[in-house]
Amino acid sequence: MNVSDVLEREPLVVPMNESAGSVWARMRQRGVDHVVVVDAKLRVVGVVSSDDLGGPSGGTHRRMGRTVGQLMHRDPASVTVRTSVRRAAALMRARHTGCLPVLRGEKLVGLVTVGALLSVLERANP
Repeated sequence: MNVSDVLEREPLVVPMNESAGSVWARMRQRGVDHVVVVDAKLRVVGVVSSDDLGGPSGGTHRRMGRTVGQLMHRDPASVTVRTSVRRAAALMRARHTGCLPVLRGEKLVGLVTVGALLSVLERANP
């Protein structure tokens, strides 16, 4: 099974200069825990999780006056649609990350998350 079978095809994508508070609100609205951060040329430059933004309790202070670019993880590991689910899981574990941007060349085509990989395991072993 490849990443193409489990990726989120329309992940939340934000510019690095967007306020962390605004990104937090958008994440809550969409019900997502991970966001892809892009530069002015729409190249992936980072990822940010709800934990990076301080989570629901006490996060307001962490987000206040900051941009998502200041809180993101820069230069994230990435995969392609042909990367195996097993390889993606190993990469997430090695990099201690909850998501990987999925690229075709430099173009973002999706996002694979730990939650998506756990769903694969759940379906495989009911």
